[in-house]
Amino acid sequence: PNNVSRTETIQVELGGLLLLQFTAFNIQSTPNCAFDYLTITDGDGTTFLEKTCGSTLPNNITSTSNVINLFFKTFLGKLGKS
Repeated sequence: PNNVSRTETIQVELGGLLLLQFTAFNIQSTPNCAFDYLTITDGDGTTFLEKTCGSTLPNNITSTSNVINLFFKTFLGKLGKS
């Protein structure tokens, strides 16, 4: 849907690590992922995946803490509309 701004947190027990593997990926592609994108950060704030869009599978991500945050953003729709 349009106008989504959502963070999903994946957390395991303290001391555990997470391995994130993509088997499919398809987010509307625009220059610099200006409208729709995904970013992924570790629980300590380290960025694993900068703003990413398109259909190329991201590399596997292994956390350095027990938490990974996925931030997904979509644009309002056509330019000039609210």
